[in-house]
Amino acid sequence: MAMKGFFSGALAFGVLLAAAAVACTALSLRLRQRAEESDARASDRALYELGKRDAESAKADVEGPLGRMLRDAGIEASPVSWTLCLGTVGAFAAFFGMRASGLLGAMLGVGLVCIAAALYVLRARAKRRELLSRQFVRLVPQLSASVKSSLTLERALRVSADHAPEPLRSELMAVLARVSYGMPLVQALARMAQSTGDADVAALASAMRIQQRFGGSMGAVLDLIAEHAQGRALMQQELRSELAGTRMATVVVACAMPAIFAFMFATNPAFSLFYRENPLGWAVLAGAALMEVAGIAACRRITRFSY
Repeated sequence: MAMKGFFSGALAFGVLLAAAAVACTALSLRLRQRAEESDARASDRALYELGKRDAESAKADVEGPLGRMLRDAGIEASPVSWTLCLGTVGAFAAFFGMRASGLLGAMLGVGLVCIAAALYVLRARAKRRELLSRQFVRLVPQLSASVKSSLTLERALRVSADHAPEPLRSELMAVLARVSYGMPLVQALARMAQSTGDADVAALASAMRIQQRFGGSMGAVLDLIAEHAQGRALMQQELRSELAGTRMATVVVACAMPAIFAFMFATNPAFSLFYRENPLGWAVLAGAALMEVAGIAACRRITRFSY
């Protein structure tokens, strides 16, 4: 009987590894295709077709909230494939949790999978937005120089997009595609600012709107935006350096109690019996885990500054 259970567990683990290998292969192929598309310069026809698909998708709301969140996080997966992968991992977590601790273990496994997926998406979106903000700060002086050399802002964006790194290139291509399909540049930049949450892009869209209404030099406006963005980025970097020690102390303090608990749980059978067999011990563990997560989230929020 024990041998049968071992083989069933090994089979389930092998299926999980096979599913993970298939998912990694599909993701690798998708990333390779995306890299090939990124290396190629987009023609006017390609931008028009891209703008048309974007307008049709926005009108029909094909992506939905999950699709928009995945796209903002830079995750190369459709909502359907992401849901299927998450459901597969959740099913295996429920299977192993059921074998370990019954129904409560299955529910805990599924909950942990959902929480881990949500945290991963939120973390990926935050990192992508931070990278995009740094890339746009470096782009604004180039736009200013191009505009001062008699190029229009749209043409300057097109020239810069051909050499911009990801994810900035994808966002600029989306802006140019919307413009090619007929959307005003100011509105396209405003949509980019809304989807990325970047304050500098929003400032550029507002400055363009004011410049078109009252006139003035676009190069001077871009210089002002670049100066403000670079000053804000420098201040944020200095604050991050000042708070590095506090963040490290938060991690050490947060990991100290779980490490002590794990050591006592592994070395003291009488101590671990309460948490392994008593439902009240399970409730205590769940409450402690929630308080740990809430404390870490509160500390990170306190030590994070937005400008």
